[in-house]
Amino acid sequence: MLTTLKDTLRDVHALGVPVVLPPDLVAWRLPPPPVEVIEEEPDPKAKAKAKGKAAKGKDKAEDEAPPEPEEPPPDPFAEENLQTFPLSVALAAIAKEPVSLGYLNGKECFTSLDPAQGALSYTVGLPVPPPPPEPEKKKRGRQPKKPPTPPPEPEGPPEPEFPLEVVPEGWTVRDIGEGTCEHLQKMLRRNRGVLWNGALGMLEEECFQKGTRKFLFHCGYRISGGEDDEEAEDEAAEDEEEEEGEGEPKVKEVVEPEAEFETSLVIGRDSARILPTLYDTPVPFAFESKSGETLLQILRGKPLPGLLACSVKDST
Repeated sequence: MLTTLKDTLRDVHALGVPVVLPPDLVAWRLPPPPVEVIEEEPDPKAKAKAKGKAAKGKDKAEDEAPPEPEEPPPDPFAEENLQTFPLSVALAAIAKEPVSLGYLNGKECFTSLDPAQGALSYTVGLPVPPPPPEPEKKKRGRQPKKPPTPPPEPEGPPEPEFPLEVVPEGWTVRDIGEGTCEHLQKMLRRNRGVLWNGALGMLEEECFQKGTRKFLFHCGYRISGGEDDEEAEDEAAEDEEEEEGEGEPKVKEVVEPEAEFETSLVIGRDSARILPTLYDTPVPFAFESKSGETLLQILRGKPLPGLLACSVKDST
């Protein structure tokens, strides 16, 4: 499996396509295993005595108060059982140690990761390490010796001993985080199309559908041209102009121009089936493939047996 993954990454990177890694993930705390209760067989003599006491206590049972209602079991998907884990430390550790992806045209290829953007690409040969800092030039003449400066104290929490172990034991990943949703929104602004295949989280529970729903919402915004958002931006700009006379003018943020959106595809039978439940109808995607793996095979450049049979029949 690892060899297949490396070969696939090398072939994808050779086409000039970077792979964007998520900056954070949402994990769910696994419930504790149920405790098995072992029932002991009662003594027959004790059982007979219990029946006699039960018969005598029938008259008293009517005067006793009704039993208190049982408390509902705790919700396993409550907020305290959900947590977002950032991957910044793990991405920085991966960037320091490139991984070999095999050979391409007789030259060995290695991974190259930008931790800030989360973009994974490749380099032919080992990536060039950053140059060492230049030593300070010593001035002529005797100078008094300065006491050694203590090393600066690290800011923030100390780095973990094992940076790749992001999700602790007893937790399991179920969805993407808010940072990943914002990163996907920026990527959609820079691209001219989207090809969606598969959910971004566990769809069986509604609390793990947030990442997929936000991604599809951003796709719908890009497909429709973002008319609603443009009106909201115009209203916000008018409000800012009115407030300029009252206080100091605010510095306007530079907005990255959006690429013209052209293509929107949904691939996979399951993706096309669950799309109406995750997005308001009518679904804005231009094409929904319900043929399973057929369109994937076409995009991979592989011939289809049915089309080959038709071509052979026409030639004969």
